[in-house]
Amino acid sequence: MKNFIKKYWSHIFNISVLAYLIYTFKSLSDIVENESAENPPTIFMVLIIIEVLLVLGVWGEIIYFIIKAAKNKELRNKGLHIAGIYFLNMFYIPCFSLKHVHKDSKAKIKNIIYVLVTACMFIVFCSYMLKLQEILNIYK
Repeated sequence: MKNFIKKYWSHIFNISVLAYLIYTFKSLSDIVENESAENPPTIFMVLIIIEVLLVLGVWGEIIYFIIKAAKNKELRNKGLHIAGIYFLNMFYIPCFSLKHVHKDSKAKIKNIIYVLVTACMFIVFCSYMLKLQEILNIYK
C-alpha cells in the first residue's frame, strides 16, 4: 500500500483537484442560479479557501517535479520536460512521474488511461465553468 501511494500520489492528487473543481463550479452555479449573486452563502467562502489550498498544493507539486527533472542525470531534453511540467502540469506530471521517476514497465498504457480520464474531467470542469459564466452574465 505504501508503494502504491508513493507511486500514484500525483495521480490521486490531480484527479482529486479536478473532482473538487468540478464539484465547486457545479455547486456555485447551483447556488447562483437559486439565490442572488450579490448575497453568496458562507459555503462559498469555505470553497474558495479550500481551492486556494489546493492551488498551493499544485504549485508545490510543480516545483517538486521541476527539481526532480533538473536533478535527473539520465533524462534527455530536460528543458522540454520542465516546460511540460510547468505548462501541462495536471496532465504531464503524473505521466512524467510514472515513466521517469518510478520507471514503471507499463507506464505507457497507464499514462494513456490517466490522460483520457483527466481530459474528460477537464471537459466537464470547463462546461460547468462556462455555465457559471453564463449565469453570472445574466445578473449583469
